[in-house]
Amino acid sequence: MRGAASIFAITSASPVQWPECLHKQAITRPNESFMKIVIRYFFRTLRMILTPFMLIAEAITTPKAITRTAAEQAILNRASEKLALYQFKACPFCIKVRKQMARLGLTIETRDAQHNLQHRAALEAGGGKVKVPCLLIQHDDGREEWLYESDVINEWLRERFEVVDG
Repeated sequence: MRGAASIFAITSASPVQWPECLHKQAITRPNESFMKIVIRYFFRTLRMILTPFMLIAEAITTPKAITRTAAEQAILNRASEKLALYQFKACPFCIKVRKQMARLGLTIETRDAQHNLQHRAALEAGGGKVKVPCLLIQHDDGREEWLYESDVINEWLRERFEVVDG
């Protein structure tokens, strides 16, 4: 019992000095536990470290576009004007969709929903949630369709734009 009391005295006599940003987070978000804040900063740091490696890997492994005639590519470019991909630059699922776009030779506009507040707000207002990747499809009749999930988006792109041999 005496050992436990002396350990408590030692630990309570020397308080841990946490970074100032963690104290500010605890003050501005009183409902969150301190551990949640530490975990949040751990994953933010991990993302900062891994992002350059993910982007380099994407650049190295992105496939070449399917070869098409100039007329076929012009048709695809016009069809791509009605599409927009809401994404985070280092999201592995967004990278998967961007690779499919590159493989199919599509020039779809990418919108950064992570750092651009207007794109983030548009994604939430139109799609109902801030989740990426999300493909916005503007139909000829004026309707908007919001596709979520990388596999669903890739399948939709493949069905519409992949060259079928035969």
